[in-house]
Amino acid sequence: MNEDLMRIIANKRGLKYDVAVMYSGGKDSSYMLYLLKEVYKLRVIAVSVNNGYEKDFMSDSMIKFPTQLGIPVLTRKIVENFIK
Repeated sequence: MNEDLMRIIANKRGLKYDVAVMYSGGKDSSYMLYLLKEVYKLRVIAVSVNNGYEKDFMSDSMIKFPTQLGIPVLTRKIVENFIK
């Protein structure tokens, strides 16, 4: 992960986070968000990467869960010519 992205994660909106979770919107990453925030009481940020293959990336249903938990979602798009 590049240093600029790590700095964004660490300082998003002036807040500090204990953990960043790669978030796909699936059951596993959603449960991990819940577990870390609600059970372990950590300050969590969800990180999603748009690789260009997902349909309707970051749909309302995908961001609804972390939003309900009060977890910010940071998204980044991979540059198209990076994917071969």
